[in-house]
Amino acid sequence: KAGEITTQVSGTNQKLVAGVKEKEVYTQIPVLKNINSVRKIAKNLSLVRLQGIVYLITKKPRDLTPKELKRLGKNLLKENGLLYSEPAAGVIFVTEAQPLLYIEPVVWVRDIQTLFYETACASGTAAVGLWKAKQSPIPLIELTVRQPSGQFINVSIKKTSTEFKQAFIWGPVELIENKTIRLNGGMYD
Repeated sequence: KAGEITTQVSGTNQKLVAGVKEKEVYTQIPVLKNINSVRKIAKNLSLVRLQGIVYLITKKPRDLTPKELKRLGKNLLKENGLLYSEPAAGVIFVTEAQPLLYIEPVVWVRDIQTLFYETACASGTAAVGLWKAKQSPIPLIELTVRQPSGQFINVSIKKTSTEFKQAFIWGPVELIENKTIRLNGGMYD
């Protein structure tokens, strides 16, 4: 349904804005304000810290299968000390095809010791937006990022030269089922 709400999600204590406009859904992504939460750590490797997850961002080296990307991603996380030091860590393999970016995300969840090849990744899309924003002198950037599913997630980053001000992602949404559920005596649509 069209409208806007304030939400709270795991990984942050910050209240986030989310909503629906016509056939698009949007949400604020919690970011660390310090622009140095995004930094280059090797020639073709950057680290992006978000609240609740950290990402390595690198260009996709060649045509690799999802299984090969998972293996490479886990090795990169291990080499950079991120497998057990963070609750969640991922590698975003990026292919740039102007004006679009294509990502293939691999995410490690420490507590269940599981590595996922994601078909879409909202926080990974935000991380790529922060990475590109840090490289840009422009205070507002908007990117369209193609997911492994073939769908797109858009990202918008506002920043100054020293801090990230705001991050939002948005994309198309389709209602596939409308159901009422009861939780602890309350009713939710």
